[in-house]
Amino acid sequence: MTLHQLKVFSKVAKLRSFTLTAASLHVTQPSVTFVIQSLERELGAKLFEKLGNKVHLSGAGKKLLHHAQ
Repeated sequence: MTLHQLKVFSKVAKLRSFTLTAASLHVTQPSVTFVIQSLERELGAKLFEKLGNKVHLSGAGKKLLHHAQ
């Protein structure tokens, strides 16, 4: 787990959107998706659940956010 992954994860958790996160970090949306997917693979857990256009933290995502802050 890298600081960059935690930064992207925290931003997605705050904005609840991969697209808005990408815009705020000046990267592409697929780049944000790649970072989150690689973090999920590394941790062996889903961090977000999609609900329409918004994403919400899963139980594992809530735990990681607590530790990231």
